Amino acid sequence: MSLIVKAVRLRFALTSKSAATAQIRREAQRSIDLAKSVPPEKAAQSVAVPSMLGIDPEMREWSLLQILEHNVIVNRRITETIRALLQGNTLDSDDFDPKNDVLPSEQPALAIIDEFSKSIGEHLAHIELETSLKSSLTSKHPIFGPFDPHRWHCMFGFHLQIHRKQMEAVVKRLD
Repeated sequence: MSLIVKAVRLRFALTSKSAATAQIRREAQRSIDLAKSVPPEKAAQSVAVPSMLGIDPEMREWSLLQILEHNVIVNRRITETIRALLQGNTLDSDDFDPKNDVLPSEQPALAIIDEFSKSIGEHLAHIELETSLKSSLTSKHPIFGPFDPHRWHCMFGFHLQIHRKQMEAVVKRLD
């Protein structure tokens, strides 16, 4: 296990549910603000960013709207995974390819900003109903290994943070 993987797993173990929720709210708002800070035609413009931690090569030339669409896909998958684990089930990983099933369309509509916001609200509403995110069941993250519901909740905000930084790099390169 690499040092980065160990560090992320430890960070998630030491993060409270409320701290993870606060990070999700903060990163989501920052992402929405970035997307709305540029004219719609600029938000749809693909821009190449330099190599960044957590951004695969095939993700480096996306528009702000594509980044949000990717986040919507991942957000909903994480929420679905948490829900399944807390119900005593695991998701069949054979029906989901973490490399290809998270890629956005070529030209997402501006409405993806609202879909992004909705995916955040759906996740947080579900999490607020849960008194505990503890479970002996886990589901494997493709990089960080097995996660219980709590670690998946932490991953949600961590993932938003990675792509919010990508969005900042895109905005910086738009002009």
